[in-house]
Amino acid sequence: MRQEQFLVGVLFHDLGKVIERSGEYQLPEDLKSVNQPSHSKYSALMIRIIKDKTVNNDYLKSILDDEVEALVLNHHNPKTIEELILQISDWISAPEMDKDDKGGYSSVPLISIFSRIGEVKKEFAYKLEKLSYSTLMPLEKEVVTVNQSSYKRLLENFLGALKYVDNYDKLLNLFEIYFSSVPVQTSGYMSDISIYDYSRTTVAIANALYIDYLQGILDKDRIDKIRNWMTERKGDTGEEKIFSVLEGDLSGIQNFIFSIPSKKAARSLKGRSVYLSLLARYAADYIIRETGLTPASILYLGGGNFQILLPMSERRKIEEIREYISSIIWEIHKGDIALNIDWYEASLEEMFSFEKVKDRLSEKIAIKKLQKFKEIEDMYEKIFLPEDEVIYEGEPCAVCGRKSKHTYEEQKLCPVCNSLVELTDSLKDARFLMEFKCEKTEDRSSIYDFFRALGYDIRFSRELTRADKIFALNDFEPLKDGYLLDGFLLGSFNLPDKEFEEIGDASSIEIDETTQLGDNKLAYLKMDVDNLGRIFSGLSAPEKGHRGVSLSRIRTLSNRLDLFFSGYTVNYLREFDKSGEYLYPVFVGGDDLFIIGSWNRVIELAQDIRERFREYTGRNPLFTISAGVSFFRSDYPVIRASRDVEEELDRAKKFVYREEEKPSKDKVCTLGETLQWKEYDVAIRLRRQITDKTRDREPRSVIFKIEKAVKGFKPVLELSLAGKMKAPSVWRLSYYLRDYKEIADVLEKIILENLFEKEKIRNPMIIAVASKLSEMDTRKITQEVKK
Repeated sequence: MRQEQFLVGVLFHDLGKVIERSGEYQLPEDLKSVNQPSHSKYSALMIRIIKDKTVNNDYLKSILDDEVEALVLNHHNPKTIEELILQISDWISAPEMDKDDKGGYSSVPLISIFSRIGEVKKEFAYKLEKLSYSTLMPLEKEVVTVNQSSYKRLLENFLGALKYVDNYDKLLNLFEIYFSSVPVQTSGYMSDISIYDYSRTTVAIANALYIDYLQGILDKDRIDKIRNWMTERKGDTGEEKIFSVLEGDLSGIQNFIFSIPSKKAARSLKGRSVYLSLLARYAADYIIRETGLTPASILYLGGGNFQILLPMSERRKIEEIREYISSIIWEIHKGDIALNIDWYEASLEEMFSFEKVKDRLSEKIAIKKLQKFKEIEDMYEKIFLPEDEVIYEGEPCAVCGRKSKHTYEEQKLCPVCNSLVELTDSLKDARFLMEFKCEKTEDRSSIYDFFRALGYDIRFSRELTRADKIFALNDFEPLKDGYLLDGFLLGSFNLPDKEFEEIGDASSIEIDETTQLGDNKLAYLKMDVDNLGRIFSGLSAPEKGHRGVSLSRIRTLSNRLDLFFSGYTVNYLREFDKSGEYLYPVFVGGDDLFIIGSWNRVIELAQDIRERFREYTGRNPLFTISAGVSFFRSDYPVIRASRDVEEELDRAKKFVYREEEKPSKDKVCTLGETLQWKEYDVAIRLRRQITDKTRDREPRSVIFKIEKAVKGFKPVLELSLAGKMKAPSVWRLSYYLRDYKEIADVLEKIILENLFEKEKIRNPMIIAVASKLSEMDTRKITQEVKK
């Protein structure tokens, strides 16, 4: 059996569950009489159905033969080495699952993984439909209807798309689109892992084991010992190193993205962010191609980080690949960024508690970041000795400061920085990423040379044209003009055709030719998911005595988190700013985001994103997000602004109340004040009321009068937190604000809710925050001031 046939069989091995649940097909007598689990028989039937429906597809015709059918049929009672490897991979991928569903289960939806962690009151689930923006948000389980008709529609659409498949990667892409919402398990265990995520991790494991078998690292005797240990959990086989788990992590991201002049920063900021995303993506792709793997072996990819499951036999090659990639990055960027690559050899036993493998990898990567470029053989000479005797004349690059004989005189940009501007320009209306194979180049003068050095020539395009591979940007639809795409890329690719000064000006209202109402500042927003390490540990499954975290479960959570940012949030930003006037998303993906925009839009956007994150995670209290929001003039240095907002986010995450032993996080820090999200919501509401007062011809002095109310509000608030209230103090505060009844009512409500509600308002400076924001709302700017 060829390796590709084996991997297709592994991918299809549980697909019989889909046609079984659809009720559309009946087993023929020869399969019905076989002593195998029901879904295995249906998986074998699926192979026959696909062969029948794709008779004109040369690729599938060459893959789907009797051996592949036998592989999916017999993997629970293996007879061949391939069937045995599939069974072992199946067990490692999700050991907590029962291996055969029983009973009427076509009505069970995929439960959100976020409902699986901690103690949650309500379960949330996904609609049984193909992957789209409308299916990313889970719904309350009670309102999700799944039945045989749902499965029939999904199956029919999948089979219809299969006729266009001409390689394994496209097959994997169709699995993601059609089976991301199909539970692999529907009885005897919570159905929170999709057939796609489960099949993908099973392929990753099987691929590594099969390569090691073909290379002679694993023989039949050792594979039998692995199976026996997994059934009995006795002996020292479980301690043997059996997999290599590699991680790549970019460092220097923030400095690289933001170390640019403020003037016309929008021209290259987006390009820098997208470039780093592509750098990580293509480094990961190069590693899997060079080691005989498929994209299924990439366990995670996002936020400048990736993890890959590798066979043990490729250790020497990986060392060579690491040195090669690092040398390319050094030659192009001279240390501005680094891709830190290391790996951990995991034992069989450790694979059943994969969160521990992740922890070991994190430790190794942390050390690697202190030894950047160490793997490059002549690194000492590269750092301390000049590369040549030429000293270039002329002005240095306006962005990076380096002198180059190729500096573009008109823009005063070196080739690398100029190529980043070109990349940004190509993103403005791009709909596709086009990939071409090319000879590896030795040139290192632009960012495109990084990809060419790995054998890829890439470009963004609005139109669909011929290429070796085509990926849709932020579009799940697999078919375009009768052509099956190779996949989709999610993230913040497109950008508004605006400079930061114009985005800042969008915060203001034009009164006349010389005057605007409202500050024209930019807001920098950084948001980041809290406590991810603790969350991954919380995935531990107590069922069947298994306490570790399986690879499938970690893959599911990582993927769903990334889908919130790179998928759901990016799509929401397009809806939030349809005109493209107010927002400049720098990066959105992985588990965080960074957005620059009109300040009055961004402060409310932060609320919206946090609320949608809560909805996406089923309002599970374990899933929280913190934020930093800072305000700057459009000409303020972007590197300093990015560091300032990073510090605000850090303060939000580290803030500790007196009675707390460690930070509870789930906060937002802005204008130097750390607020709970409830406090932030109140501050935004107060800001609107104060602004309305001043715009109703009240003097702006009202803002400062209300700000002074903090003095009277603070002692009243502190008493309410202790469960006490002095009526005279409240009356005095109300009298002080007698002309602003709506504002006084809000403050009185806070005091009363503090006495009786569990979630309390604790920071009296919400008034100061609201007043400062209102001051920005009502500031009048003349052309002279603006200049």
